[in-house]
Amino acid sequence: MSVLKTGLLGLGTVGQAVFNALADNQQTIAQRSGGSITVKRALILHPERH
Repeated sequence: MSVLKTGLLGLGTVGQAVFNALADNQQTIAQRSGGSITVKRALILHPERH
């Protein structure tokens, strides 16, 4: 099983939704693709807001 390491550009409304979708569908993604997706890093423009 291969692992795809990825990053997100922002964790606002859309970035958080993408992160949650990847986490919630992790098993389905692995079954269909034969591998998994790991969010390795996220770029946050204003970290003091989080």
